[in-house]
Amino acid sequence: MPILPFAGPVDFSPTADTKDAKYASTFTHAQETATPGRYAVTLDSGVRADLAVSTRPGVGDFT
Repeated sequence: MPILPFAGPVDFSPTADTKDAKYASTFTHAQETATPGRYAVTLDSGVRADLAVSTRPGVGDFT
């Protein structure tokens, strides 16, 4: 299973994608926001990654 969000069928092992030909996604810095304890970016694939942390826990939301 890919660690970062991937929109599409996972039809071969992500670890075999050594050239990032299928499971990588690009983004622009204009599509990211960052504040202390929070980071969010909308990838060019349309998937949004929203990460938040505090002293101990962390959570990721991928939509």
